[in-house]
Amino acid sequence: MFRDPVPEGADVVLLSNVLHDWDVPECRALVARCARALPPDGPRLLIHDVFLNDSLDGPLPIALYSAALFRLTEGRAYSAAEYRAWMAEAGLVPGGVTPTLIHCGVLPGTRPD
Repeated sequence: MFRDPVPEGADVVLLSNVLHDWDVPECRALVARCARALPPDGPRLLIHDVFLNDSLDGPLPIALYSAALFRLTEGRAYSAAEYRAWMAEAGLVPGGVTPTLIHCGVLPGTRPD
């Protein structure tokens, strides 16, 4: 996913439970790669994951999970603000988080016209 080309022209690119396994530089690079593959005017990048709050100190289940990720992977849990910043850097307009199941949510980033 870091070397092979991202297929171009998709209406949606979904990163589901992917980014929390990687450190910030890899996450930023992957978000940028996916954003570049989206055509303009509406196609979206969707990040489905757990979200720390913007002060990075909770909620408790996500903070505990993030601590476990330190030990198991190169990553951690990130906040919606961090994801939004990476999306904006990549030229996407980030939206709001829609909660899903078990502490997860979906954050869209839309490619502008």
